[in-house]
Amino acid sequence: MEISTLAQGSYATTESRGAHLATSADELARLWKEQIGDSEGAVPSPDFSKGVVVLLLAGMKSSGGWSVEPQGVTVESDGTAVIVATVKGPPAGSMVTQALTSPYAVVFVSDRSVEKVRWSE
Repeated sequence: MEISTLAQGSYATTESRGAHLATSADELARLWKEQIGDSEGAVPSPDFSKGVVVLLLAGMKSSGGWSVEPQGVTVESDGTAVIVATVKGPPAGSMVTQALTSPYAVVFVSDRSVEKVRWSE
């Protein structure tokens, strides 16, 4: 099973940390609009016959320079995809945007059996 990043950004509309599962194009479009917003570009269009999509939302941060870095996935016997991803902050002393940000990553998991999702750091 593979994981691939479809989109990453810093300005999701949601302020809460979380992981959301989309198993269809309609569900992804709804989640994208609710959680990420139209200003972050077009909704990715993966092949849902080959897998599912997970939105990883880091929640609100007090500056720029933050990112969500997906690293891997395992699927448990109950159909839960455990996504390993870290939230990385800006390097110490770096110049960053002084604005509220909400970093996110959207990943494709190549396994149709996924029914739930959990984010592990």
